[in-house]
Amino acid sequence: MQRDAMANFYGLYPRSVDSKGRVILPSRVREQLALTEGTSVYLSLGNNNCIAVYAERDWEEKSARLKRNQTANTRAYIRLLFAHTVRVTPDKQGRVPIPPSLMQYAGIDVETARDLVFAGALTHFEVWEQGRWGQFNAENEASATLDEHGDIEFGRDPQDTVPPG
Repeated sequence: MQRDAMANFYGLYPRSVDSKGRVILPSRVREQLALTEGTSVYLSLGNNNCIAVYAERDWEEKSARLKRNQTANTRAYIRLLFAHTVRVTPDKQGRVPIPPSLMQYAGIDVETARDLVFAGALTHFEVWEQGRWGQFNAENEASATLDEHGDIEFGRDPQDTVPPG
């Protein structure tokens, strides 16, 4: 399956990590990532202590952008990001292993915090430990209103005022 270059990643998909640190990629996630047999995804550090999941092409584009825009100020970020990034290929059941370092970063514990949420994030998916996802939502619902940010979609600055008519 070929993915449109302008495809966006969306939706919420609950999952659980197994005792071996593997998670089955939801079928809708596999569709949106355009995964076919032998295709890999990249797991990396995400914002707010989640795991970012990138399609191969999207990771390559992100890598190229970081290479082009590398500065002394971004080297630490790039070093950390790439040190904690892994390329994984789903097995026949659609499972991918999550490395222990990423599970620790995201607060995922195969004994006590196994429930996960895959959340679409426009350019990639994010994997959240379910409790952290709930906390993130509770903390951000009030400030991330559609009314406030909806104008960004249409190229209008929400700070602009409309002159009286």
